[in-house]
Amino acid sequence: MVPVDPAFPDVLRAAHNLKVLKIRETEFLLKQSPGLSDAIISLSKLVSVDFHFGGDATALVIHSMQSTPRRLAVEFIESTPGVLPSFTRLSNLPNLHSLDLHSARIIEPTEPDVRHSWPSARELRLQSCSGSMSVFVQAFPNLRVLSLSNVSSGTSQGEPITACWPRLEKLSARLPRDLEQWRITCPVHYLLYGNAITYGDEVENVCLGIRNSTPIVLSLSIVATFVQCWTNIVKDNPRLRALHLCLIDRGRYYGPGPCNLSAWMDHVLPVLGESKVMFLRLEIVGLPPVEYRDVDEVIAERYSTRLASEVPALQCLALEIIPNPADNIWPTESQRRGWWWQIINDNGTRKLVSIPRRKGMRVQDYMTSVAFEPSMTSIEALLH
Repeated sequence: MVPVDPAFPDVLRAAHNLKVLKIRETEFLLKQSPGLSDAIISLSKLVSVDFHFGGDATALVIHSMQSTPRRLAVEFIESTPGVLPSFTRLSNLPNLHSLDLHSARIIEPTEPDVRHSWPSARELRLQSCSGSMSVFVQAFPNLRVLSLSNVSSGTSQGEPITACWPRLEKLSARLPRDLEQWRITCPVHYLLYGNAITYGDEVENVCLGIRNSTPIVLSLSIVATFVQCWTNIVKDNPRLRALHLCLIDRGRYYGPGPCNLSAWMDHVLPVLGESKVMFLRLEIVGLPPVEYRDVDEVIAERYSTRLASEVPALQCLALEIIPNPADNIWPTESQRRGWWWQIINDNGTRKLVSIPRRKGMRVQDYMTSVAFEPSMTSIEALLH
């Protein structure tokens, strides 16, 4: 580690109008320079604070800050996870809007009178954190955005369902087990799964998460068809209106198997035909080389026509071909090949009308926002 410049605390203390503060190796710096803690605490106009590699000294600084930032992000040292008993170290942050925690353990208080609440908080992001969901519900009752990545409730099977967030808009889960540990049972507008869904036990957790949250917009990546899961999704979630799906050819990444696109078309598409899905964006990763060379015919003539005819509620469709990622680097937008269509009814015939990508993205952005109402039966106005 590089020694702390002795003048740094004084320089920081003199920055009276500082609005944004980001410090790496926070715990190390605080212990190397005792004056640094007082300098940070003295700042009164911070609106965004990031502490990387924090610990107990970092938590004490947060508790004592004169500033009341709207955004706070703390990544604790993973080898010694930070402990925030009942969030008492955050008790002086009445304007908190967004909180990001990494590697934090939250201990539930035993005394009801020491529990705190931050009704101003709207966004919460947790990575590798442990704590009871009920404590977070009580602490942040008005959340709109919740992002979970490798969270633990402290029990192997998750905790019993007690309460939830009635106004939750967007829910992101990197792993299917995140929504097993934290069983979100309130309706959400937008549900996003980060990692590709591969195995049977993951599918069960995904189906449970979708059934519990009944999203209007669903985004996920899958490796197999999981027909029964889709049947349950359509049956148990009549609110579903938009689907952003990444299909990954299982033979390319997970051993021999049929092309996932063909299997999905054959087995899942008839199920979606019973849904009220109005918007479908289908990303296809890892098509066999022969099919990729003939992609125009495959996309324009075979799959798009079939999608339009077999999903009667569909009004906007996108198909994108994504090259195989090289060295785990995901292709950029310019490396993709994509087609967007509006689907119209012309004297009882379903027709595909090509539209610019920007129009399709406008529809997607609108439907993923809470301004979209599931009772809406047409999105034609958005396509003009």
